[in-house]
Amino acid sequence: MAAYSDLYRRIQAAEGLPAFSPEALAAHFGLPQYCFADSPDDSDLVVCTKRHTDRSAEGYLLKGTFFFRRTRRIVRGYPKILYGRQRQPGMPFAVQAEVELLSCLASGEFLFEEKHDGVNIRVYEREGSIRFATRQRHDGSNPLGLEPWGEIANRVLQARYPGALALAREGFVPVFELLSPEFAGAIRAAEEDAVLIDVIRCDHRFADRAEKEAGKAKAINDFLG
Repeated sequence: MAAYSDLYRRIQAAEGLPAFSPEALAAHFGLPQYCFADSPDDSDLVVCTKRHTDRSAEGYLLKGTFFFRRTRRIVRGYPKILYGRQRQPGMPFAVQAEVELLSCLASGEFLFEEKHDGVNIRVYEREGSIRFATRQRHDGSNPLGLEPWGEIANRVLQARYPGALALAREGFVPVFELLSPEFAGAIRAAEEDAVLIDVIRCDHRFADRAEKEAGKAKAINDFLG
């Protein structure tokens, strides 16, 4: 899908907007204005908060994207993980998964999925500080009143994956599934951990497997070993 491969270009172009506002961003991305909102607790921030109801790829992939006015920094959102591509309207997940699996087998590839029931965390730098964002929160806080996700993420990454923090300081955005026994999910984790899902490059593209293996992005190559 062209929207999946080319959306990063439109995010890059958004950096040149005269101002970050819900109105300007909605017009730039061709989405309804309700998809963007000023953060209620940070006047410097505009967030893509809602998915467009027509299931457009743009609205789906932009949800959770942060636009910081003062620094002109954009932190790309990370979509809820589905089966490879955007869900097909009217097609049950199990049927779509089977179709995609057969397609992969026919092309000589094998699709394997492992379920981790945690919290999706993006690690990014903001004005010299490392921040931990969920799809809804930019500051690592936990609206449920439990221990803040940011504190759990910082503790886990400092102990197990310190390279992720260095990667964020390079301008990349590592994406993890954060696991903790505190999280009340269908599959409760036995201990705190983080599983690397993806890496968003400085130009808002997702680093692909070939790029990582070739070591074209040194910071990614060093981090992934």
